[in-house]
Amino acid sequence: MAEWERDTAAFGGKLAGKKDEGEVQAEEGVVLNYRNEGEGDGEGRDKVERKGERNVYLVVKRRVDGKWTVPRGNVGDGEALHEAAIRHLHQNFGIDMDTWLVTRQPVTVIRSREEATQGTGEKVGDMTFVFKSHILAGRPVPSSTGAYDEVAWLTKEEIEGVVGPEEWEGLQSVLS
Repeated sequence: MAEWERDTAAFGGKLAGKKDEGEVQAEEGVVLNYRNEGEGDGEGRDKVERKGERNVYLVVKRRVDGKWTVPRGNVGDGEALHEAAIRHLHQNFGIDMDTWLVTRQPVTVIRSREEATQGTGEKVGDMTFVFKSHILAGRPVPSSTGAYDEVAWLTKEEIEGVVGPEEWEGLQSVLS
């Protein structure tokens, strides 16, 4: 009874359920309007709901060279990878976007074939650690001082056509 009274005070009688059963009754009149497959191609690529129930992924156009990529940034001294990912999103898209990292471990690594020499003379390539994240509220809006000037929500098939071959090689196995 006490739980029902707390629920009623917090959510109203309609969502609190019945006193004797404790069931939560569904609200009437709630309709989810998904777009049909094929709608929104090209137009509205900046909207996460453009493909209805299909999985879409955030890709960004880099301000410096106009190439499409996944959001990426550098890791600071003593900073954990997942903390760097969140910081980078906030720096480039603002703090109004509420995100949830599914895991603190990267889901894949994109290795650059461009080789650079570090002090030892060894050749090493850049690595991008990719994290799976969900946007809970808000939307990514590129900041005027950030690294990106455009965002798009694309399906796996669409991503293959816009990112470079090295990036696609690292991403294709984790996209559905």
